[in-house]
Amino acid sequence: MIPKGYKHTELGILPRHWEVVRLGDIGKIIGGGTPDTKNLKYWTQKNGIVWLTPTEIKTKYIMKSERQITEKGLEESSAKKLPIHTILITTRATIGDIGIAKVDCTTNQGFQSLVCSNSLNYEFAYYVLQTYQIKKYFIRFACGSTFLELSSREVRKTKIPLPPLAEQEKIAEILSTWDTQIQNLCSLIKDKQTLKKGLCQILLTAKTRFKGFDKDWEVVRLGDIFSILKGIGLTKDDIVPNGKLKCILYGELYTTYDEVIYKVISQTNLKLGTLSKKGDILVPASTTTSAIDIAIATSLEEEGILLGGDINIFRPKIRNICSAFIARLLREVYRNKIASFAQGTTIIHLYASNIQKIPIKLPLLTEQKKIAEVLSEADNEIKLLEQKLESLKSQKRGLMQKLLNGKVRVK
Repeated sequence: MIPKGYKHTELGILPRHWEVVRLGDIGKIIGGGTPDTKNLKYWTQKNGIVWLTPTEIKTKYIMKSERQITEKGLEESSAKKLPIHTILITTRATIGDIGIAKVDCTTNQGFQSLVCSNSLNYEFAYYVLQTYQIKKYFIRFACGSTFLELSSREVRKTKIPLPPLAEQEKIAEILSTWDTQIQNLCSLIKDKQTLKKGLCQILLTAKTRFKGFDKDWEVVRLGDIFSILKGIGLTKDDIVPNGKLKCILYGELYTTYDEVIYKVISQTNLKLGTLSKKGDILVPASTTTSAIDIAIATSLEEEGILLGGDINIFRPKIRNICSAFIARLLREVYRNKIASFAQGTTIIHLYASNIQKIPIKLPLLTEQKKIAEVLSEADNEIKLLEQKLESLKSQKRGLMQKLLNGKVRVK
């Protein structure tokens, strides 16, 4: 049953006084172009016209670009000058990224940008074009053999719900408030990450010592304090929900875990393999990217975890080491040294026989634990902020859905 004050439309149930309109009817769709890159008269490093590519649409407001063109470059190419408040819509490579021009600008061919008419609030347009339904439409109608591209015709045909202008402005104002909260929290997280990085640099190199610790750090070789084992074959296909054993794939050391693993997320029904002991340090044995990428270390705080192939397992030989400290030490201080032992081109390998030769400086166990504790507290603070950030983003997505289809009304 359709609620009172609402109507059925091709976009679903909407408030009675809302319209369904095509973008081409409430704004002008403008493509982009690229001046001849070999003609130096078309390009400048300063005081030129902002010229954007799709990869530069990463934030809500767009004010600058990596490259700038001259007036001559604009006049003698298919590039078009777009006024401030133009909605920038990427339609090639990455399809459907949205930004708002905060300066007059131009774009390359990877855009079909929207100059809003007086009946369309540009901030409202920014939000409505980010809804799941619009994104789905853009992807559905993109075409091409070499790469997908959304045509200007399809962008003009795109239908959106349109409230009265005053309601558009109110909806945009509410969602902008959420964006401000999210941006402020992102900035705080970045500041905390910078602070943690600084702590690592001074604490893990003994440039700053805690009160009561003044004994010189001892030089030891990794092979003297760790036995090095290898994980045994485990693939993505072996991962199952509610498996009998927790497990770690080597790829998860890159994508899922940081310096310390407190909780393992993957599970498998495989039984045979190398099982972890608390305090193991895991180092990838291969990668397809770069030597510096492979040079990471992760401390594992759980026992009995099945460890996959292509993982070097550093298992403590002695008791007076804190694995959480050493994993951070290897990542922050000795990463370049570890990377220097990587071998290969297409596939890069890191062999245990080479890593174990690396000398490191090691404080007493009590100082190791103190440093690890302080850095762990910094980690936890960042993780809590990141969880809060994800919660805010989730709440905003839910609110967008309700505001942009009129389920929740504003006055």
